[in-house]
Amino acid sequence: MYLWRVDRLVEDFRNDQVTEREKLKYMILYGICLVVGIQGALWAGQLKGLEYSYVDTVNVLIAAVINVYGTYYCYAKNRDGDNRDLITRFLCIGLPVAIRVFVFFIPAFVLVGVVVYRLRVMHGIGTGTNELGQSVSYTTWLDVLLDAAFSAVMYLYLATKMAAVARVAPASEQG
Repeated sequence: MYLWRVDRLVEDFRNDQVTEREKLKYMILYGICLVVGIQGALWAGQLKGLEYSYVDTVNVLIAAVINVYGTYYCYAKNRDGDNRDLITRFLCIGLPVAIRVFVFFIPAFVLVGVVVYRLRVMHGIGTGTNELGQSVSYTTWLDVLLDAAFSAVMYLYLATKMAAVARVAPASEQG
């Protein structure tokens, strides 16, 4: 795996020497970098008077675990089939899968939004005042649960679709 020597990586791609397992390593590291970037952005938001709590950290850690495991699970489904075109399949199939799962989750997002809003307004749960005296909202455990469910369902659905694409046709059908 090359993290600095891009020219060597390009050469390996030109010579068709990058295995699907090597591509998996890049995908997992890319996902971890995105999660770390999100964590940094959330922490930086604190400097602007936004509140960041340990629940946000738990949310990011859960997202990281689901991301790594989900990516590996998709890789395993692809490997068990024809073991080809991992990144292309992951990205191209992943986009419509994410859109479909998002549309499926809209009612849950709305329901959780209404419930969390009512908890905040009626009971002050997930709200507070920062050191500047500004009213702020916090991430709730219900938010964390919904985020995790969305990600898990998305990866499970994506893995089933990648497995369907990666299946090698029986010899009688290849004729």
